[in-house]
Amino acid sequence: MLDSAEVRAHVEDVRRIHDACFPDDVDDEDAAGAFGHPDDAFWDRLTACHDADDVLWFLLVDAGDPDARALDPDAATRRRVEDASRPGTANGEGAEDRIETINEKKSRVVGFAAATRYGVKCAYGMHLAVAPRYRGVGYGAWLMREVQSWACSEGYKQMQASVDAKNKRLIAYYESLGAERVAGLSGAGGSAGGSAPTVVRIARRFDEALCARELRSSRERHRYMNELHRESEGEIKNRKRLLLGALKSFVASALCFAAAAIARRRTTGGSTGVRR
Repeated sequence: MLDSAEVRAHVEDVRRIHDACFPDDVDDEDAAGAFGHPDDAFWDRLTACHDADDVLWFLLVDAGDPDARALDPDAATRRRVEDASRPGTANGEGAEDRIETINEKKSRVVGFAAATRYGVKCAYGMHLAVAPRYRGVGYGAWLMREVQSWACSEGYKQMQASVDAKNKRLIAYYESLGAERVAGLSGAGGSAGGSAPTVVRIARRFDEALCARELRSSRERHRYMNELHRESEGEIKNRKRLLLGALKSFVASALCFAAAAIARRRTTGGSTGVRR
């Protein structure tokens, strides 16, 4: 879980996933830097009307091989770094250590979520995105459950989110994870004017026991998948070793055969010719 300052170190990965998941929300002016630094414009769009300092970011990272299909939630490299931005940290004096849970050189962000506090009754889920090549194995649900557990630890009993009313598939996905449509709450339209709503508000209710059970399930599932991936990698490496060994044996045999043929030619007088 990162705050608005910490997540900026991963802007390239977050932008890559966001643009792949929400191509209709890509703003060319961000890249051009029309409103100052392009990164600032990008974060401003993602936080929308919310205070950026109140938004928390949850990154799902592959802390090893970028081609891995499974992640170990306990594998993130932890290191201590000085927070030099704090007062009284000049020359290292009075510096406060903070825990960095992402090794930026070896980790690759494959999904992210963002949430913020929303009144006194619920937290608000702002974003949920998983890189296309990592979809279909439960990473979206895992991210949701991490955010949900944070909300529960803050004393909330539900989370709400807004979804484009046209995105039936996404609404169905959230409903498959236990979310429900909030009656009487929608975006533009769907009110006294009688027009169809453009945004649907959904909510997921939970308690501490449910959060713990679902989060444990997600983590155990992907720990198991990670073990299978490692076993599969071991089998592939073993097959490569066997194939390389067979190839070396074949080459050695071919060389021996060639050497024997050359030796026979030398003992019979070298090159052949036409006899009269």
